[in-house]
Order: sequence, then C-alpha cells, then structure tokens
Amino acid sequence: MRKLPLFTCTLGVIIGVILGTAATVFSQSRASSLADLTQEKQALTKMQWVLLNAMVLAIGEAPQSAPLMESSRFVTASNFMYDENTKKIVAVAFVEPRWLSQASVQEATKVLTMRTVDFCGVAVRGALADVGSPAALKWQNNCSVHFVTWDTDHPSKELSSKDVAFFNNGKLEFK
Repeated sequence: MRKLPLFTCTLGVIIGVILGTAATVFSQSRASSLADLTQEKQALTKMQWVLLNAMVLAIGEAPQSAPLMESSRFVTASNFMYDENTKKIVAVAFVEPRWLSQASVQEATKVLTMRTVDFCGVAVRGALADVGSPAALKWQNNCSVHFVTWDTDHPSKELSSKDVAFFNNGKLEFK
C-alpha cells in the first residue's frame, strides 16, 4: 500500500521536472533577440513619429541659441507630447535649478524664449515638415513649452518638480 503513494509522488516530480525543463527551453527559444526585433513591425501614428523625431532633433541638433547664450545649456528638452485639449504639441523642458536661482529675470526670459525657438521652431517644425504637415508653417500656433525644475524649496525624501514658466501663443509667463 505504501508503494503506490511513493510511486505517484516520484512520477509527479519527474513529470514536473520534464515539463519545467521543456517550458524553459521553449521560452528561451521564443525570446526576442536583437536580430528578431529588426523583423518585427511596430505601428506608429504620424503624431507619435513627429514627437519621436522632435525629441531626437531637440537632443541631436546644436541649440540655435547656443551661439547667443552659453547659459542655454541649462535648459534641456525632456519630453514632447500631444495635448488633446489644446490640440498642440507640448515640449517639456527641464531648467537647471542652480542656474535658475542665479539668473536675472532678463537673462531667464531671454534664455527660455530662445530655447522655445529651439524646441518648437527647430525641433517640432522640423519633425512636422518631415511628415509633410502644413502645421510646420505655423509652429508658433501648434507648439507650447512647459518649463519645470526640481523643487528645492521643500526638500523631502521624494524629489518633486515645480513649474517655472509656460510659453504659449508667443508669450512667456513665469509661475
């Protein structure tokens, strides 16, 4: 009587090991390699393509404002998104907090305005032109910039951001 439960238990362990090994081998053989990824298609909307290209242009192109302002390097693009409510592309730009605390209002206004031209007038306009969109000609109406920085006023365990300024419809508004 005792041999049957021992046999059943042993058989269960053997079957489990075989199935586990087979599942591991199968899943490893199905895992995507880099070569497999070159064959897999990913559908993107034209807007997703525009946002991706705008980010690449913002990162890869030398800032148009760099010859004018060394301090433009303290403002970097961090994201591009489409705002369904305003029907605009919004560039989110990070402003280095130490530079911001030391910059005069005039210098900050000039740098943020020039970086808006970099992000909207160069990156977004260029990405829209690449897909043949007539919106590229009216980039000022189709793009805004949200400038943010780290909240250093309220140090806490969790790092948070705060609004610095918004550039919309040709106007820069500090927060």
